[in-house]
Amino acid sequence: MASTRETRIVASVSELGPELRRSGPAERVSVFVDATLADSEVLARAVDSLGVGSTRVTTVTGDARSDELTDLARDLAPDEVVVGVGGGAVIDRVKLVSLLASDPSYARNLMTTQRCGFVILPERVRRTVRLAVVPTTVGTGAEASRTACLRRQSSKKLVYGDTLRPDVAAVDAVATRQLPLWLLAEGTLEVLIRVASYYVGHHADRPGADQRAEEMVAEVVRLGYAVSRARSDRVACPAAVRARIATLSGRSHRQEMLEGLAPYSDTCWPLANELSMCSGARKLTGLAIVLPTVWRRVLEGEVAWGSERRLRRLWDVVRDAAPESLDPDCSVGIDQLMTSWSIDRRVECPDLDEVAHRAARAWGQGLPMLRGLTTERLRSIYGDAFSGSRVLTSNTTERR
Repeated sequence: MASTRETRIVASVSELGPELRRSGPAERVSVFVDATLADSEVLARAVDSLGVGSTRVTTVTGDARSDELTDLARDLAPDEVVVGVGGGAVIDRVKLVSLLASDPSYARNLMTTQRCGFVILPERVRRTVRLAVVPTTVGTGAEASRTACLRRQSSKKLVYGDTLRPDVAAVDAVATRQLPLWLLAEGTLEVLIRVASYYVGHHADRPGADQRAEEMVAEVVRLGYAVSRARSDRVACPAAVRARIATLSGRSHRQEMLEGLAPYSDTCWPLANELSMCSGARKLTGLAIVLPTVWRRVLEGEVAWGSERRLRRLWDVVRDAAPESLDPDCSVGIDQLMTSWSIDRRVECPDLDEVAHRAARAWGQGLPMLRGLTTERLRSIYGDAFSGSRVLTSNTTERR
C-alpha cells in the first residue's frame, strides 16, 4: 500500500486560498460545511481566504451516504475547487464527492454490493477536482488520510485510495477553539489507539518507523493528560496543545509512520466499526470498549491480534510518558488511562451475536482484515469487552 502523494499542510486558514492558487486559478469553489458551523469564524475565514466571487456554501450533516453523493457531485464541474470545513464526516463526504465530480463512472467502485467492508479504489482512479479541507475536530486525521467512510444502508464501508488524500489541509488552532474538552480528549485517544494498533498488529520491527511511532505515542500520552488537567481545572485547553494534537492526528497517516507496515495491521478498527453500527455508539466509543480486551488477548499469546513483545515494549513507552503510575499489565493500565482522561464508554449493549456475525462477514471469513477469524472468536472478544466493569449499559450520557 505504498503512497505516491501527501497532503500539503498549512498552519492557518488564511493560507488556504493562496496555497490552492499555487496549482492554478480557483474560479469556481464549492464549500461544504457542517451545519453547526454555518455561522462560525472558521468558515468566514476560509471563505475570505479563497477570495472567489463565485464561492458556493452548502451545509451538510451526518455521515456520507451513498444515496446523496451522486446528487452533490452532479452540481460540480470537473475543474471545480472543493473545500470541506468540519469533522471527519464532512471531510469524508468531500473526498467522495470530489472523486465522483471528477468522473461519475467511479460510482461503480463506491456502490459495490460485495460483503467486504474494505473498498480499494483501483490505481487508475484519479481525482481532477482540487480538494482542500479545514478539520474542526481532532483524532480522525481525515485531512491527511487516504480513506473515507461511506454509509450504505445499515453498513459502513471504508473506501481506500491514494487519490482520496486532500491536496491541502489547514490545521489551525482557531478551527478547534470551540471543540468541547471531552471531544478533544476522545480525539487524542483516537490518535493513540491508531498508532498503537498499527505498532502492535505488525509483528516485525521497523527501524526508524518504530522509533517515530514510539515518540508519537509518548507525546500523545502527555498531551492527553494536559487535556485531562484542563478538564479537571475547568479551564480552556491551551491553543498550542490543541494545535499539536491536530497536527499529530494528520501525521499519524503520513508515509513516514506507515513505512514497512503490513496491510491490515489494525484489528481494532473493524471490531469498533461493527459495534458502532449495531449499538448506535460513536466509533471512538467502540474502540475504547474493545481495546483492553484485544490487548489482553495479545498478552495471552494470540498472535492473530498482534505481537506480545511489541505491545509490552510500547506499553513501557506509555508508562514512562504518563504522569501517573499505570499498571504494568497494559490491558489494565489502558483502562486506568481512559478513566483518567474521563473517556465515556457507556453504551447500550447490542446483540453481540449479531455484531460478531457482521464483523466476521465484512472483515473475516477468508478476508484478510481480520485474518479469517471466526464468528465464534469474535463473539468471545465482544463478550469479554462487555463483561468489563467500566462498560455501562446506558444510552444517556452526561458529558463532563
